[in-house]
Amino acid sequence: MRGRINLKEITILICLSIFFFFFTGCDEVSPVSVEERIEMFLNDLSNQEYSTIRGDHIHPDAPSWDTLNSAYWPANGPWKDFPLSLNSTNVPDTSSVTVNITSSLGTSDYDFVMREEEEDVWKIYSVTGYF
Repeated sequence: MRGRINLKEITILICLSIFFFFFTGCDEVSPVSVEERIEMFLNDLSNQEYSTIRGDHIHPDAPSWDTLNSAYWPANGPWKDFPLSLNSTNVPDTSSVTVNITSSLGTSDYDFVMREEEEDVWKIYSVTGYF
């Protein structure tokens, strides 16, 4: 009669549990620095990837979250003048990040405010004068 689980079956169950935990249960978020986030944001703008910009790059607590939909980007600010080129990023403090961008209109500095969404995952909270 087979009513009990033997030591071999327990060992197999433990090994399978460990395997699934390490290979399917650990969804670790990759860190994204302030500089990386701004570069990714500008690349998506240049590639006109408007539908993903808000979710991918804007902090969910941003004061303008509701207005920053896919229709916002091609109609407002320097984001509509292509190509966009990141010249430099100065990060003395995440509440005032100076970003030098070149577009078809010329070269200008923009003040970004960044916030962590998760540990070591930075997103754009605002850009002074734009959102």
